[in-house]
Amino acid sequence: KSNVLFIFDDIWNQEHFEYLTFAKKSIVTSRYNNIKNKNTYHCIPATKNFTDDEAMELLRKRRKADNNDDLSSNTLVKHAIKSCGGLPLAISIISGLNLQSDHDWQNVIKTITNKDLEAEELLADYNFNIFATFQLSVDQSNQRDQDLFRSLAVFEAVNIPLESIISLWGLQNISRHIVTTILKKLHRRSLINFVDVGSPSCVLHDLIIEYLQQSTDCQQLNKNLIDGYGKHCKGKWSTYPRHDYYYYQYLIHHAIQAKEDETIQTILRDFKWMNVKLQKDNTIYNLCTDMEKAIDYFRTKDIKIWHNYQQVVQLLQRHESSLQIKSIDLVQALLSLDYDIDWMKERALELTKVDSGIKYWKITKINYNKDERTVEPFKSKRIGKTNNDRCVAVSNPCYGNLRIIGTENNVQENYQIVVCLNLSD
Repeated sequence: KSNVLFIFDDIWNQEHFEYLTFAKKSIVTSRYNNIKNKNTYHCIPATKNFTDDEAMELLRKRRKADNNDDLSSNTLVKHAIKSCGGLPLAISIISGLNLQSDHDWQNVIKTITNKDLEAEELLADYNFNIFATFQLSVDQSNQRDQDLFRSLAVFEAVNIPLESIISLWGLQNISRHIVTTILKKLHRRSLINFVDVGSPSCVLHDLIIEYLQQSTDCQQLNKNLIDGYGKHCKGKWSTYPRHDYYYYQYLIHHAIQAKEDETIQTILRDFKWMNVKLQKDNTIYNLCTDMEKAIDYFRTKDIKIWHNYQQVVQLLQRHESSLQIKSIDLVQALLSLDYDIDWMKERALELTKVDSGIKYWKITKINYNKDERTVEPFKSKRIGKTNNDRCVAVSNPCYGNLRIIGTENNVQENYQIVVCLNLSD
């Protein structure tokens, strides 16, 4: 009998429940209650909406003190609260509209009760026009701020570091200070949640993202984001600020959505970028997932480059147990691992010439005869204690001079091991 309890948060798609059947004990949260789930789960409805008193309290906090007395007794205010079912997001949006007169409240009620037939299926669980409620707040901004807000539709529903938003909006030459000012305005209107302390970031509610994506060209937005990232780091993808976790997590995703084939290929040949991503994630899983997405993308377009990315994934998976991911130097690893992939070796050698201040080492085989001396790559399995060794038996160069510690059964005559301490020289 298993004592493990699994918790699955915010399941949106009914089909996803099929993947959860392995868990004998689990707690699942979902905003949708499907009748099929009652056969498997004990369903407990969660209190997700404000009571009238809670909604009224939020409205009071967002208004000036001298304008609060008439709220509780105003039937139009009560009607507005009931019209949006006490949904916290909708109440927060309405509270940021700074409604003053009965005429203002009547217009709000008319707007939110006029349900959008085109969005009927998407918003089936809401008895009011929530998208129109968002629009009321958006309309109070100037056109520039509206356009910038709509561009946020490109992001996933996760914390978005300020640096990524600056990269997106920076294409319009908007300064960091102005970006922060606009985000604070949007926060006051409850269109985003912006935290301006420590490492500033914001997050958009998934419903607001869906609202924004109804009327935007998502491919163009993704292209704009990739262009903004490229401008920010001047095309050197590995030099982008490392504190922007969103960039390293979703860069390939957005490049694929933008259908930027050349950019995808450039990034996935940039072992320096891969190195930073591996160190930040401390696992090969996310990088391999990105590459598998690229493989699927290029396969559908019948672009043969996908074979290269499959080779990288297979190489990383084969040697995962021997790689120190948190402190990995991927270029050094590619110089010393056992594999027969010429393009990867050539690319690693190219990168050693970029950082002249970093020392790299590589094992080679020297063949001598009377007339010539040739140097060629030497497979690490020839250095180990058996023919089938896949890891070079050497001490870690991080801890001092490199030493070969296993050289028997090399099955090779008249050879010499050479350690190149700095291939950039």
